[in-house]
Amino acid sequence: MQGDDKQRPLRLGTRGSPLAMAQSGHVARDLEAVTGLKSELVPIRVEGDDHSLAMNSASRPGIFVSSLRDALIAGEVDYVVHSFKDLPSAPVPELHVAAIPARANPCDVLAGTTLGIFDLPRRAVIGTSSPRRQFSLKRMRPDLIIAPIRGNVDTRLRKVAQGELSAVIMAYAGLERLGVLDPSWQVFDPEELLPAPAQGALAVECRVDSPFLVSLSRLDHRPTRLAVMAERAVLSGVEATCTTAIGALATWEGRTLTLTAELIEHRSVGYARVTRSAVIGFSSGGTEIPDVPGVEALASEVVEGLFDPGTMQPRVSVSEPPAAAEPTASEPTLVRAYKGQRTKSRPVWFMRQAGRSLPEYRAAREGTAMLESCLTPELAAEITVQPVRRHKVDAAIFFSDIMIPAKCAGVDVEIVPGRGPVLAKPIRTAADVDALPELTPEALAPITQGVQATIAMLGDTPLIGFAGAPFTVASYLVEGEPSRSFPFTKALMVEDEATWSRLASWVARTTEAFLVAQIEAGAQAIQLFDSWVGALSEDEYIRLAQPYSAKVFQGIGSRFDVPRVHFGTGTAHLLPAMHAAGATVMGVDVHLTLEEAEAKLGGNVPLQGNINPEMLTAPWEQLEAHVRAVLTSGKVAPGHVVNLGHGVPPTTDPDVLTRVVELIHSVPDSAATA
Repeated sequence: MQGDDKQRPLRLGTRGSPLAMAQSGHVARDLEAVTGLKSELVPIRVEGDDHSLAMNSASRPGIFVSSLRDALIAGEVDYVVHSFKDLPSAPVPELHVAAIPARANPCDVLAGTTLGIFDLPRRAVIGTSSPRRQFSLKRMRPDLIIAPIRGNVDTRLRKVAQGELSAVIMAYAGLERLGVLDPSWQVFDPEELLPAPAQGALAVECRVDSPFLVSLSRLDHRPTRLAVMAERAVLSGVEATCTTAIGALATWEGRTLTLTAELIEHRSVGYARVTRSAVIGFSSGGTEIPDVPGVEALASEVVEGLFDPGTMQPRVSVSEPPAAAEPTASEPTLVRAYKGQRTKSRPVWFMRQAGRSLPEYRAAREGTAMLESCLTPELAAEITVQPVRRHKVDAAIFFSDIMIPAKCAGVDVEIVPGRGPVLAKPIRTAADVDALPELTPEALAPITQGVQATIAMLGDTPLIGFAGAPFTVASYLVEGEPSRSFPFTKALMVEDEATWSRLASWVARTTEAFLVAQIEAGAQAIQLFDSWVGALSEDEYIRLAQPYSAKVFQGIGSRFDVPRVHFGTGTAHLLPAMHAAGATVMGVDVHLTLEEAEAKLGGNVPLQGNINPEMLTAPWEQLEAHVRAVLTSGKVAPGHVVNLGHGVPPTTDPDVLTRVVELIHSVPDSAATA
């Protein structure tokens, strides 16, 4: 930049819709964060914004891009932002394209007057612009009326508010970027409604002779670019139009790119779903990506799984997609209850059931530090199994600590007796976050070995995987030690939200990897603990904590069919929002009855809880009455796993816990189906 150009802001061309302006604003802030260059938004009228396109028109790649590119080439703006999925297949030689890494959640959201699709009355009208969503919704509720609609997010939500529609279904990404997500809305993860190709991915374009080329290239994210290219290549190979009910999703795990496509009622295909994976290499520098052929080859494999490449005749044709997995009698009672089935004997386990309340635990741990105990496979397995032997509970939970993923990644943290997790150097600045090491699969070997040893000892008793939620773990990293008021954490959230986001995203990545290691080694369910999130307001939670817990649940749910339990203390005001993060089961603390919790959640969520730990020292008659009241309250839920409203206090008499388990197992559930 020369002369006066150094002083003027960059001109960012964008469509004038609220969503386009919002996502362009995100890009402008990202660019300023890495370069110091400010931008001003320049709305540009583009073809199709008048909604004149016919709903059954063929796909027209680039329809929303041409006007933006014209303004860019003419020099009216310095760069433009639009959806990556809108890019035409053929590149423009004089333009450079960068991919933005934040693709948001690849989910769909049902926004309406009720809590979910199964709460809608018969013949209710749902609006959507996507054939993929139309067919999926018809499978779920064939009695509903599906109305094709056009318009931006505001227009669609207004139709619901004015009563023209009972609900609309839209991309999570757009609602998230506009900040209008409501925790009561139903979120469909990729296993329920495969997302639209390139959902949430943005493209930034500038001229190749632009003085801002290097700055804009710093925003480019190759994994995002390759994932979007893979998804788009599937559509091209299938010769899909905008009337084709097709979805595609590409996800990364290390260097492995996994690509899934779902196709409904196309060229005599009733339903087909194909998944393929490939290891993709990256170049060390420059703007070229030599591994594009590998991505295209992976997309070709997916298309060939759907159609014969010579005749383009379908290989797979079935009338309906496979139904969601139902609980079976061969599954453990705990898993069946987690999946929403009433069981004759209520399953029970206790948070912190393996710990200081057991003399055998104290003996096993003598002379061994807490984190060392967690990372010694044989010792962790022995401690995990101890309460199953003694109390005959229906599940074990892997003995670990919420700071173990950070410890495995290389963060200098120790558990100080009487204080809790203490860091040698708290993480409080952007530089601190940038210096955080990434967790490697090799570092998780003690966890894998510990789970495998535990499974061998448990027999038929299921194991629950354990991890701390991103907010709670991140707050420990920022504070450097336990805190009740979180002054440094809240200051970081307010004063430098971008750094907070990068820190919470790092915690989410390490947490997901930690849970994946446990599941792959044999854990049959997982629980995410958010011990301190009750300190946040609902608005703070939705903006600053929920997205990162959602990343963990989304990563697990997209790969494994295991129940996902979410629990926090002091979270009565957050329960629906925590459930919306992606849990399939909600743990309930002592501040709500299970009846009250189920009412908040809409009446169709399996629950876990919620005996008051303080009652464990009460006379038996009072404790028995309290336990029976919890069992009665839990009958409102589709499935109920009995637990405490927090962890077992260290002074608890172990014999009392054993007696509580015997009582719970002796009380039959009159609502049981199996």
